[in-house]
Amino acid sequence: MARITVILKIILLFTVQTNASSEWNLVFKIATGGSGGIYDLFTNSQTQNIDDPEARLFTSTSKHFKSDIMNNWNSVGIEQVKVLIYKNGLVKAFLIFDGIGSTSTSWFSLDKLLSSSYSDLKGADTNKIGFYFDLQGLEDTNNVNYRRFYVNAAWDTSGHCLDSGWLMVSDVLSTGDCQYETNHLSQKPFILFSPFSTQIKFGEVQTRVCRCLPVCSHPIQLYDAKFCYDPCPEITTTGYSSSQTDTTESATTLPTTQHVPSTVQTTIPELSTDITTLRATASAITQLLTINHKHTSSKI
Repeated sequence: MARITVILKIILLFTVQTNASSEWNLVFKIATGGSGGIYDLFTNSQTQNIDDPEARLFTSTSKHFKSDIMNNWNSVGIEQVKVLIYKNGLVKAFLIFDGIGSTSTSWFSLDKLLSSSYSDLKGADTNKIGFYFDLQGLEDTNNVNYRRFYVNAAWDTSGHCLDSGWLMVSDVLSTGDCQYETNHLSQKPFILFSPFSTQIKFGEVQTRVCRCLPVCSHPIQLYDAKFCYDPCPEITTTGYSSSQTDTTESATTLPTTQHVPSTVQTTIPELSTDITTLRATASAITQLLTINHKHTSSKI
């Protein structure tokens, strides 16, 4: 089946894996500050920047990317979909979904989630007020607020915007309903995510001092107060530091996190791309979605 990847900036990447190849193929990229609405681009039939090598880089480029694989989802044999959040060329968080029998939008659900860097996501209480796990997300037309790829644990019913969650993308038309959104309106679309192994309050800047070890892991290190993590790629990633101060930030300023040791390891293949060189840039953050297919050899 096919693997597909999608990117955001932070960059949010979406990749897929098909039954025709073990490679992960980039199918969508969201770049912080990029031009145009994210949800409309993801769901309509147009492609974007397919002939622009720069748009495929996991760097500070503000160019979105959409492959025509997105328009042929049902015919390429999607097996898995992977979403990756990148900053400074390093993976900060990831989610892997079962793509078998899915459509281009139905795979993004808690029921389809196979694994992630968040230890508290699979067992989250879905009955809490404000729980979301939805690609379209929150559409509040009265307050002009659009939170896409919204993975939220709960809303703060006190009215202080102490909402807890894992991921959200503020679309270009949003005016923001909470200060943690209005602080980043100049960067729309922007991405907010938890850089730790658990949910965070989007409205609170949290700082933790972590030991960031040069060892990837899966499942992730649960003791996130002392360790940082990264998922295991096929190729060893360099550039880890022995210590790191992580701060909850937006897609353009998200903190750096890294892997911790674990007795169980999972391979997260390198993305397939036509770009011969992928240069890490300090200001770039990316979210990646990948899909795995095995019956076709479609390329991005």
